[in-house]
Amino acid sequence: MTSPLPSPESQGLSSRAVLRFLDGCEEAGLQLHAFELRRYGHTLARGAWSPFRLDAPHALYSVSKSFVA
Repeated sequence: MTSPLPSPESQGLSSRAVLRFLDGCEEAGLQLHAFELRRYGHTLARGAWSPFRLDAPHALYSVSKSFVA
């Protein structure tokens, strides 16, 4: 069993802002497989859309360079 995530508010971010981001992704026609929101080293939100799962490996390709650089 995993521990519950801290609320976005606990790290200075509005939960409504997170929902607006996800709504904006949907409105833009983005087909997200999964996402994880981290701030100050804390995971604040995460989710996956079927048939994708959070615990399954996922190819990131060029996006990895953004985090490594």
